[in-house]
Amino acid sequence: ANTVSLRDARLRAGLTQAQLAGALGISSATLSRAESGSGSLTTDRLSRAAKALGVPVDEQIGEHTSELQSPCN
Repeated sequence: ANTVSLRDARLRAGLTQAQLAGALGISSATLSRAESGSGSLTTDRLSRAAKALGVPVDEQIGEHTSELQSPCN
């Protein structure tokens, strides 16, 4: 599956960390750690992030909680 990083998906959607973090009910610092790979998001929050960013959540999430599937063009 094509994957895109959480950060890249957020930038494509034109959202700041603060905007996406607010939509997910987490701090910007938590989102920053998830984007850099030093932290992770719960499956629920990752799913909400994917919806907010307009991309499907990767089926193979496992440890790769900072990766989302690229939308099919």
